[in-house]
Amino acid sequence: MIFRCTNIELNRRIKTIKNMHIICLDLESILMPEIWINIAEKTNIQELRLTTRDVPDYEALMDKRLKILRNNNIDLKEVQKIIKEIEPFDGAVSFLNWLRKKMPVLGFSGRRFRLWRRCNYWNYQRS
Repeated sequence: MIFRCTNIELNRRIKTIKNMHIICLDLESILMPEIWINIAEKTNIQELRLTTRDVPDYEALMDKRLKILRNNNIDLKEVQKIIKEIEPFDGAVSFLNWLRKKMPVLGFSGRRFRLWRRCNYWNYQRS
């Protein structure tokens, strides 16, 4: 993880950063804990800990997760509440603040976007 680099590694990374024009970071496991692992822990449903290492087909994995949520009467609002409680890793905010002074930073989570796309699964209407 970038927050635990030795001085030599950090200097090498900084030199690399000087040649870049934009930084793209996946949020989960880089700047914050995995969302679905947190959902599994908060709901006590260990099956939600499955990842693409366990189920390589992402769409099949999401279908499985959504079925588990539905079978346990967990709605989108509860999932959103759990996600809002997730704190970034130690050093993540200061790292981003430092990085933003150097260049544009793009943080993304494809998993959240795909989950949001499926909101109608819960008959959720965005306002």
